[in-house]
Amino acid sequence: MLIWVATVTVLHLLAHGLAVLPQEPAASHMVASNESPLPFPPMPLDFKDKARKLMSKCLPMGHPPLTLMDNMSSPLPQKLTGSSPFSLFLPLLSSLPPPLKSESHMNPFNATGDQPSRSMNWSVSHVSSFYWLDGKNITERLMNCSCLLQAVEILKNTSDAHRCLLRAFVAPLAWEALVNGSGFNAQERNLLLWASKVLLQEVPLPSSALPAELDHQQLSEMMGVFNEVFESISMDQKVKIVNWVKQQINQNCRVLLPSGSRPPGQQKAKVSPVAGTTEPCLPGMWLSAEVMDILRRFLTLLPPSEFKSVPKEQLCPFVQSDQFRVSFRKLGDDGSTLGKTLLSRVKQDCFSKEQEFLQNLDKLGPLTCFYGDATPLNVSLTERLLPQLADCNNSDADKLRVELVKKLVSGKGNLSPQSVMWLGPAVSALPTSWLANLSLSTIQSNLPSLGMAKWGPAQAWVLANTLLQGAQSVSSGDLLSLGSVVRGVRSSLLCKVEAQGLLGSQGLGRLSRELSTLQKVALLDGLHRNISMPELVSSLPDGLLSQLSLEMLAKAGLQSAEQVRDRSWTRAQAAFIMSKILSGKLTLKELGKLGPAVQGVTCEMIDRTNQSDVMEMIQMLALNAQWLSRTQALCANAKLFYNKDGNFSNFSSIDVNSIPAVMLLELNPRIIASLPKHHCSHFLEKMAVLNMSSLPMKSPSCQALADKALSCLGRNLSTLSPEDISHLGSLVCALDVRRLSGLSPEAINASLLALAKCPTLRRDNAEAIFTLLKTTYGDPSEWTASTVMSLGPLLLLNESILTSLPSEAWVKDALINIKDSMPQTLSSGSPEVFPTLTDLSALHRKLFILTTGSIPARTKRDVPAFSSISIPTVLEIEDLGERNVYWSPAQLAGIPPQTFRDGVSTLGMVRNYSAMQLQALRNKTMEVWGQPGGLSEEQVQQLGCVTQSFLHTELQELNISSLDTLEMLSSCIWEQRQRTAVWLGFMNRTGCTPAKLGTMEIVGLGQFLCGLSVKEIGQLRPEACREALGALGRTHCPVDVAMQLKVQVLKAIGAPANWSAAQVNSAGNILATLNASELQSLNPSVLPFIQPSTIPLIPPAMLAMLSPSQLKALGPDNAEMVTEAQKQPLTSEQRASLGDTGAVSSMGFVGTPAVSLPQRGGTPGLNSTTSVIVLQLLLLFVLKYSSGNN
Repeated sequence: MLIWVATVTVLHLLAHGLAVLPQEPAASHMVASNESPLPFPPMPLDFKDKARKLMSKCLPMGHPPLTLMDNMSSPLPQKLTGSSPFSLFLPLLSSLPPPLKSESHMNPFNATGDQPSRSMNWSVSHVSSFYWLDGKNITERLMNCSCLLQAVEILKNTSDAHRCLLRAFVAPLAWEALVNGSGFNAQERNLLLWASKVLLQEVPLPSSALPAELDHQQLSEMMGVFNEVFESISMDQKVKIVNWVKQQINQNCRVLLPSGSRPPGQQKAKVSPVAGTTEPCLPGMWLSAEVMDILRRFLTLLPPSEFKSVPKEQLCPFVQSDQFRVSFRKLGDDGSTLGKTLLSRVKQDCFSKEQEFLQNLDKLGPLTCFYGDATPLNVSLTERLLPQLADCNNSDADKLRVELVKKLVSGKGNLSPQSVMWLGPAVSALPTSWLANLSLSTIQSNLPSLGMAKWGPAQAWVLANTLLQGAQSVSSGDLLSLGSVVRGVRSSLLCKVEAQGLLGSQGLGRLSRELSTLQKVALLDGLHRNISMPELVSSLPDGLLSQLSLEMLAKAGLQSAEQVRDRSWTRAQAAFIMSKILSGKLTLKELGKLGPAVQGVTCEMIDRTNQSDVMEMIQMLALNAQWLSRTQALCANAKLFYNKDGNFSNFSSIDVNSIPAVMLLELNPRIIASLPKHHCSHFLEKMAVLNMSSLPMKSPSCQALADKALSCLGRNLSTLSPEDISHLGSLVCALDVRRLSGLSPEAINASLLALAKCPTLRRDNAEAIFTLLKTTYGDPSEWTASTVMSLGPLLLLNESILTSLPSEAWVKDALINIKDSMPQTLSSGSPEVFPTLTDLSALHRKLFILTTGSIPARTKRDVPAFSSISIPTVLEIEDLGERNVYWSPAQLAGIPPQTFRDGVSTLGMVRNYSAMQLQALRNKTMEVWGQPGGLSEEQVQQLGCVTQSFLHTELQELNISSLDTLEMLSSCIWEQRQRTAVWLGFMNRTGCTPAKLGTMEIVGLGQFLCGLSVKEIGQLRPEACREALGALGRTHCPVDVAMQLKVQVLKAIGAPANWSAAQVNSAGNILATLNASELQSLNPSVLPFIQPSTIPLIPPAMLAMLSPSQLKALGPDNAEMVTEAQKQPLTSEQRASLGDTGAVSSMGFVGTPAVSLPQRGGTPGLNSTTSVIVLQLLLLFVLKYSSGNN
């Protein structure tokens, strides 16, 4: 009886969840062509898991929530077909996290009201009275729905705002019908494809879940849907689809053969041809124009060899079609080999003469990006080709732009306004020396185009100086018109800009993204001159927000979560906002919308959440997963398991499924091991999509998650299948690869491809992976482009792999693409804990060889290993970028003067030249431009880090009178004597004494602030230090200077015992100068906010003065940065506390005024006494667990 009531209730729910269909006669709707109704297909075994996953996607998407109604406006349906799958809708709905609660502010910590809270579970008694908001009664139509097609049609004609859950429920059934059903007409197939689309976007499909046999029309329709979801499906899924299409085509393959060319003995086919022809395919000729039109964007995944057999009669028209442009429009460096292969075929087969090909080169769409020879192009062809390269994003196109620009200038003698217009964004390829010769009128007439290019600082400086002509101020309108050229505007002008016409304008956001840190600070100073701080902060774009000091933020008048949500706050700003602004004003739902501000949530706040609100609090935190620290996750888990006996035994299925996947990363291994087997499906589902980049691969939690996943799969490492590998997701990164050698070749291949996607790798796996690579793919010298690209960063595990790769153009393209795809900062942790691929020197050496043909010396002191010295060219210098560090001193000394002038800005980007290389560059600078004291400030900027080669006496003579130049040079590596020389020269030239330094000056000086003497540091004003605290915290000065900086900071913000979390984070490296008593006085609650980069700078003796509780309070992010040298003086108890930061512990500290996260109501937040008890109990639990494992 209960099941019947539940089922009837679901139909009633569905009825009221659908908008009224247009009032048309029933016969006008297809309704599954009543003559041939399709009953609901048998449900696949994994139907529930797939439907639940899709339905869960609807919850955070803002779809109208369900709300309780006291009375029903319509009677329940009187009949129900027992075969309807909708009887499962209620159980699935019940297994989802409950809908969000009200945002009532009747009580700031107890959000109560008339609407239901999220803590209420979906149940039969509740759902029996649920209505969809704005729902209309169409019960009769749904009650009579006895087939799948009819239900899908009703859904399709329902308002988008109300059908998410229903469509998610139906999608697996619709796909099942498409895969295993037959006899659908075109309209019916389209309906099922529409319903299936959400499944294809979210759920990986094994190859067996694709239709076994389709005719040409059916295949075309299905691939149309796959192309629509191309961006959202994984690469593995795309490859499966391509292989499946190829199989389908080969089953019924037909191509048009020339007359009389049928192979001997080959009979005419008995089945209908795919392409409307009558002859079967020749071997390897499955790819025709019509098939290419079906594949569309999936064409870019085919190996280049597949295109070699396409008949030219079909290839040439297709390449010139709009469909080709759409399919290949995003082909970058990863598709370089394919692009070059196609271009070569087009050149050979589609044009009779070389000149005809060149005349049509600009009409080849995306293939133009892969043309690399500027030699045969005259000025006219150059002018036509350059605009076509504007949308290219591959390295070949970048190199071609440079060549074409130079050819254009050489042919015309100068750059006319029209020529600059033709260049478009490629104009940024011009050397700074050429930009200096552009006339004012040429720049002004092309400013819209120039403002879209990507400029280096020195280039932008030259253009801006020409435009502004020494002006002492710049208007808001003129500033907005500059676009990216704004990077060259002096900070001394920006601090005078008026807010009117600029603040709140749409262009300010883009402008702020182009500015340097100093420019942003200067612009903020100018904008604030004539308006209030609240008005300034409320109108600032995200690009400027990070430069607001804590002092400015305190005056911003922020009062609500709505004012701070989804804005790009720094961690220090977030800590200030959470403690000073949102204290007592935040509901749990608002917590989920905070965005970057969630970084300011402390363990203390988490610990004071009502136990009845913990699950909701965790879910809200997880909505901001990208901003959560490991410390925050640990504290949230400690609260979740506080009264659960430290395991999953007291969790219901709903509770387990409600725990966000990101929180599983920080669970105690014992808790992970306690997960019952009947929760495995939910667990594996979470693991398959989990991003584990924040977790060390050898952490106990990571290993426990991998072990649990294997247990759930019923496998061990020696029996994994390719499908098992896909279920493991990122956990593959934590496996012991040494135990995978016994797997099948298919499973090993799947494992290696999965390992290639790992953000971090275990160091002890490196040799095992290298061995598997060789045994699986053979000698690296014989690897194909597709193999190299698929293995990605695994190539960097052993230098012999890179050395063995052939010196061919495609290898360079592949390696550049691999390098660019790697994160800028591979890891923020220490090498001992995060053993990842941080040394890219072997990769850079290989790229240097592929670019220049020169073999660099193993050390920068050695001579190059080649018989004749090759002289660097401008194109090579521009192409190499920071890899110019591999030129020998002799090669650098041999650079021709004009090449040096044109390439010096790029040479100046390199920070780590050897002493001998710097000497060669110093000599070359003096040969080309004369003595350092005679250089203009523009030339100093172009030299960049080449100025490191100057003697300290020469540095003091440099013509530097702008803070902007100092900021540019601050990124270079300077000795202390050099920093002092630069500072003294700047002070003498500008009259800027230490007592006059304000926020702008401190930010602009950067590391040259360390060049001040101890006496001069003592002259810094406290108010300037307070405003520029973040900039001071980024300096890394000699001990005596750093100690005096600390004294000035203490004058500015007070004793460390009173520092807030925001101040601790802003103070940065200043904390490394605190003495023992100052360190010990820091409140434990602020210790997780110490910047991880500061930890290794703390002297070992000082770190050893922290108590065990303080070391534990550092949190895992900081504990991982403690070096072995710092661990040496620690006691066993201190070491244990430091290592325990990764275990589940309360970390709810007492001693400072507490700020709670919002409560739902009922039980009040824990008071300080309760917090102490909680901490003691959990500490006993941890100690007991630790002793049990010894």
